[in-house]
Amino acid sequence: EHESGEVEVDSRYIFDAEMLHGYGSSSIKTFVFGDEVESIPNALCYSMKGFESVTLPNSLKSIGIKAFEYTALTEITIPEGVEYVGRSAFYNAALTQVNWNAISANKDMFNETTIFLNEYGQYYITSFVFGNKVKDIPAYICYGLQELKSISIPESVETIGERAFYACWLTGS
Repeated sequence: EHESGEVEVDSRYIFDAEMLHGYGSSSIKTFVFGDEVESIPNALCYSMKGFESVTLPNSLKSIGIKAFEYTALTEITIPEGVEYVGRSAFYNAALTQVNWNAISANKDMFNETTIFLNEYGQYYITSFVFGNKVKDIPAYICYGLQELKSISIPESVETIGERAFYACWLTGS
């Protein structure tokens, strides 16, 4: 870890995340993953209240369960190669902006009880942008995001999963 609170991870295989469990820790503020990282372990930054940014590499294929739950992340960009996002990976993070670029994500990875973002009625996320190569929007991906001001869906989208936008209300212009 650098003095700035930044952690660089270049290895293809990430260390045992159990040693990082934050439980309120604020010393680690950001992760920068190298181009060979394919998987982020479960609960990597769980409850790190001071954790505010992460750079996910294009090589990434999976994000573990509760990987960034209860953090101060305000924006996340999901790379094109992501195929799996674990249950509650970003649950109760401070996200306001989600950029979803995953082209071949498992369409059935989310359901009413395993929503990856936040609880029903989440009041932070105001913008959700699907990248211009996205073909399938997973079920329940934006379930209950009641403060959305904008959703961007490209022409490339062929299927929209069950209840992907259930209980979403666009509140802005």
